[in-house]
Amino acid sequence: MIDYSSFIQEKETIHNKNNKIKPRILAISTSRNRPSFVRYCALQMKHQTVSIDHAIFLNTHKLEETRNFISLLTDIEPNHNLFLAWGESTAPHHNHCIAMYLAPSLADYDVVLKVDDDDVYRSDYAEKVLEDFDKHKWGVSGTLSEGLLLDDMWISSKK
Repeated sequence: MIDYSSFIQEKETIHNKNNKIKPRILAISTSRNRPSFVRYCALQMKHQTVSIDHAIFLNTHKLEETRNFISLLTDIEPNHNLFLAWGESTAPHHNHCIAMYLAPSLADYDVVLKVDDDDVYRSDYAEKVLEDFDKHKWGVSGTLSEGLLLDDMWISSKK
């Protein structure tokens, strides 16, 4: 078993007052040297129509050459818990495992959503994912994207 704590240089948790809402959802994100993307990602999860805890691992290839961006997120008043860490990057899937490791206990969550720092999420994204899970009895999400935003162009996947 990998000890993910060895990759974390700094850690911070911002708590909300009501984290007993069901179902419990944990969104996980990673970001490398993209402060505006990760801030926007955190704000998008804050404004979801359902309560979400969000774990973000800010990672870098070389610690000594990169700024720690945690301070750019600590002013966000979450309607959920915000778990933040900064440290050295490892393999992409391991970086997501590090983000999951930031939550006190994965057993407390009913759903884990991988949320990319550079994607756009509507405010009802998590709610729609939950509805889709209920409707189709997914073990994992099977919902397709409505399209792709490429620079300033929208490419619809619907015909």
